[in-house]
Amino acid sequence: MGDKNVLEHTLEELQEELNVLTKELESYPPGRLKVYPYKNYFKFSLEQETAHGVERKNLKKSERPLVRELLKKEWVMEQSQDLRRKRDSIELYLRQTRSIRKRDIAQSDARKHAAQELFGMEFPEMRAIRWAEEDFPTNTQNPEDRRIPIANGQRVRSKSEQLIADSLRANQIPFRYECGLELGSSTIFPDFTIMHPRTGKIFIWEHFGMIGDLNYRKNTFKKLDRYWSFGYFPSDNLIMTFEDQNHALTPRTVNAIINEYFLLV
Repeated sequence: MGDKNVLEHTLEELQEELNVLTKELESYPPGRLKVYPYKNYFKFSLEQETAHGVERKNLKKSERPLVRELLKKEWVMEQSQDLRRKRDSIELYLRQTRSIRKRDIAQSDARKHAAQELFGMEFPEMRAIRWAEEDFPTNTQNPEDRRIPIANGQRVRSKSEQLIADSLRANQIPFRYECGLELGSSTIFPDFTIMHPRTGKIFIWEHFGMIGDLNYRKNTFKKLDRYWSFGYFPSDNLIMTFEDQNHALTPRTVNAIINEYFLLV
């Protein structure tokens, strides 16, 4: 897995931790605790923002339970601030590296186009890009369900398909959405047909987003049986992801699959 993807995964984990801490902060009393050393003891006060400015109230010994809760709150706030600093640093780094990568890719593409135009040199990546841009038979059923836009201007049928499509595009992996595939005497329309940018190998990526539904699951198994009958096999040229109400497809899963099948090979 590349450094960029490791950082993106770290970013997701940091955000998840932040969300948990933010939710926890809502359970604590309002205001901030101030601590003042006094002789061999400490004095505590509660500061709160009001319409007239900051109000400060000294806390008595009888209010020690409140002090305890406010101390916990301060610790959670410090943890949150530390996570935000880490998150912001990673986001800044990723923005900078994306900008540099875009320039590098543009220059690399320009060199390849020049080599092809001037010397007739063929590059696998350019072949894959042309393949993705060619006309192909597509699924015409229920076009109104294609409501969710993706980065290349097309529309897909679900948020999970949007995640897969945009992740493929971000990693320069050419694909066709719902491209017709002949299996014997019938034609089906896989979610994604993908050409490996270097080897030219064709992959099918099917996302089964309602696997918790019994009838949907039965139809899924029938579909997989047809794939296997015509030479499409999991871990080889058939990629599958699944989702139900309790198990959502995540960017981490999608990026791990893209790395395994297309970037590390």
